[in-house]
Amino acid sequence: MQYTWKWARMLIVLILIAIPIGCTTSVRTSDELLGVTDLDAAYQHARKQDPPASYAAKKEAEKSPGDYLDMAFSVFDTPETAEQKEASEQFQLAELAFNRATQYRDNSRGRSSDLRLAGQHFQTAAETYIGAAKLWKESALEEDALFMAGEAYFFIDYYEDAINQYSALIKKYPNTRHLDRAQQKRFAVAKYWLDAEIDNPTGFFNMNLFDHSMPLHERLSKAINILDRMRFQDPTGALSDDATMLVGQTYFNLKDYSKADIYFADLVKMFPSSEHQFNAHVLGMQCKLKLYMGAEYSAVPLETADEYLSQIRRLFPQKRKQQRDRLDRFAAEIRYKKAEREWFVSQYYETKKEYRAARFYLNELATNYSDTPYGNRAIARLNSIRRFPGKPSQEMEWLVELFPEEEKAKPLIAAESNDATLR
Repeated sequence: MQYTWKWARMLIVLILIAIPIGCTTSVRTSDELLGVTDLDAAYQHARKQDPPASYAAKKEAEKSPGDYLDMAFSVFDTPETAEQKEASEQFQLAELAFNRATQYRDNSRGRSSDLRLAGQHFQTAAETYIGAAKLWKESALEEDALFMAGEAYFFIDYYEDAINQYSALIKKYPNTRHLDRAQQKRFAVAKYWLDAEIDNPTGFFNMNLFDHSMPLHERLSKAINILDRMRFQDPTGALSDDATMLVGQTYFNLKDYSKADIYFADLVKMFPSSEHQFNAHVLGMQCKLKLYMGAEYSAVPLETADEYLSQIRRLFPQKRKQQRDRLDRFAAEIRYKKAEREWFVSQYYETKKEYRAARFYLNELATNYSDTPYGNRAIARLNSIRRFPGKPSQEMEWLVELFPEEEKAKPLIAAESNDATLR
């Protein structure tokens, strides 16, 4: 009785899917309907724009339409158990639903009724793919089913559900043949969420109950988590540097310069041939200047900013010329803050009446930072203290002489002579 009901249910689904839609479109399977492959086009699709031409039309134009029907199953293991056979049948049903949804979408011409039917079939396909994957684990069928379930959810803007399927796929099959396209979709969704967060920030307690294209809550952290997983799961992938740059830019826009600095530094070090190197250097330098807390605190951020500036001038001569005014402003800011540190130290020694040390730092200012306001101030101050003693006189010298000088501590083990060492 159980098997009779199962076959009846499958027959009903086939009849519903087979309803003609009044067009002559050849049947296509998953390898042809894998969706957009270009990163920019993927992002445009996430923004609800028209997708580009199908993957198969570009890559496998030499195949005839009849070759596509069994192409997805050519890599599957041969079903042996009843459960595996049911998984294959479920996958075929999902393929038919996916094909039918694509036909409705491609021939809708903007008609809401056809688009609604396409969405229903995509959702049916996604659920059926997931069911097939559960029935035959550790197989090529499960690998393809997880990916196609993500694709079906992606095409109806159920982005969080799509991300869950792509993540499950890459976690279980790190070297999957769908890795590049899954990474493109994950990047597109993460960028879509981050752009929305920048335009309209949400708090921790904000809940999304109606928009399926957005996560339930914590949109920012979930988008960054996607990009971080992309970096860690595929560190040499084509989008790893893009993911690193996007997270750094997001934190920079949110004025979280400490976290942004970490990502820019990582990109500079780990992706030397990335197209983002120049921007990472410039933004990293700005982060260091923002993190510098003043002359009373550590000089490391300021010194690192100066190193970034030197690397920009050496590594990017063409862009340096294009950004000359902007870089000159950063250079002037760095020099001013360095001069400020020298002035602070000179004043510290003046306060202690150690005028010899103070004159040393004031001479440094007058010689090396004459183009800053502190240069003229240093010259004026040098003229004021030039007759002062190098170090302060000892107060109550007669009392100090009453106490014996402390003898230097002798080593516990006498050092061997040179001759003994040579022998």
